[in-house]
Amino acid sequence: MSISLANADHASRPSAIFLRNIHGSKWGYAIYRTNYDPALEAAWTHTLHTIRSHIVACIEEELHKPLSWMRIPAVDYQRIRDDPSLCPAVDPAPVDAVKTALELIVHDDAARYDRLSVEDVREAFHSLCTDGDPATPSVAEIFANPPLFVRIRAGLLVSADVCLMVDGEVLRAVSQDLRNEYGEGPFVKAVERLPCLGPDYEGWFKVALTYLWQLVMRAKNSDGMDLILPPKRHTTGERPIYNGSWPMDMQLESAGIYPEDIAEIEEAYARVV
Repeated sequence: MSISLANADHASRPSAIFLRNIHGSKWGYAIYRTNYDPALEAAWTHTLHTIRSHIVACIEEELHKPLSWMRIPAVDYQRIRDDPSLCPAVDPAPVDAVKTALELIVHDDAARYDRLSVEDVREAFHSLCTDGDPATPSVAEIFANPPLFVRIRAGLLVSADVCLMVDGEVLRAVSQDLRNEYGEGPFVKAVERLPCLGPDYEGWFKVALTYLWQLVMRAKNSDGMDLILPPKRHTTGERPIYNGSWPMDMQLESAGIYPEDIAEIEEAYARVV
C-alpha cells in the first residue's frame, strides 16, 4: 500500500517555517574578509565557496531526511523506516525558494578591511545595517548609553544580528578542513552586532559551517547569543565551536563534572555493578 503525504503537515517543514519568518525577499550574511596574505588567496576563494555550499546542503537536508519533519501516522513512519523506498517524493519548491533567497554580501577590500579587529568589523557591520547614517550612534556609543534606539535600514538583505568574519585562522581551518581535538570544525567566526558583553563573552564565537542556516533564526529570535552559547572549556579555555547544541563534555562541566573526574566516576560505577 502506498503512503500519501497529503496529511504530512507541510507547514512543519524547516524551509516552510523559515520562509514564514524571514520577513523579506532575501536573507543571508554580510561577510568581512580581514586577512589578505597572498599565500591564502586560494584559501579565500575556497572558503567563500564552502560557506555557500554548506548552507545550501543544510537547506536541502529536509529533502533527503523527510522523516525528520514529517508528521504522519506512526504506522506509516515505521513502514518508511523499514523500507525507505516507500517514502513519497517531497516537493522541492520551498527548499528552492529558500536557496534562491540566499544572499551573501562580501566585503573584500584590503584597503578597508585588512587586519580589522572584531570591534572594527562590528562597527562596519553596524554601519551597513543602519545605512551609514552619520547621525546614527556607533556600537561603542550604544554600549556607553544602552537606551539609545537605532533603526535598521529598510530593505536590508542580510541578518542584522550577526555577520561573518573570515581571518587567517578561518581561512586555514576551512581550506584544510581542520577539526579541533573534540572533532569540531571547520568554522567561521560570527560577530554579534549588539552583543551583551561579559567576562566569558567578547561578542563573537566560532560557528560550525553546518549551522549557518539555522544560526540566522537562532540569532534573530534570541535575546543575545551569550544566553545560548556553551561556556569556555575548563580544559582549553576556548568555547566549543557552536553547532546549535552543547557537546557532552560541556554538559558534564556545567554539572561540575570535569574530564579528570570521569575515570574516578567510572571506577566507582564499576565497583557498584
